[in-house]
Parts: sequence; structure tokens; C-alpha cells
Amino acid sequence: MANETTVNRTFKSTVFIMVFEDKKNLLELYNAMTGKHYTDPEQLEINT
Repeated sequence: MANETTVNRTFKSTVFIMVFEDKKNLLELYNAMTGKHYTDPEQLEINT
């Protein structure tokens, strides 16, 4: 029988929110994922 690992998704979600609620960090993530080079975090529009 394989070992199963349980994940606390609430904790992971909270950490993600804490790190990326800062628009500068969020823009850095977006640029890294898309290969873009945007510089003004105030132009971000966050849709949840």
C-alpha cells in the first residue's frame, strides 16, 4: 500500500495570499510566469 500524504490546503492558501497580496510581489510572479517585463504594480487588476 502506498504512503499517502495529506495537505492542509487552508494553510497553503493563506500563505499564498500573505505573500501575493503585495502587488509588487504579485507582478513579479506574473512576469516570471508569462515572460513579460511589466514594471508598474499599480496597473494590476486583481480579479478573484
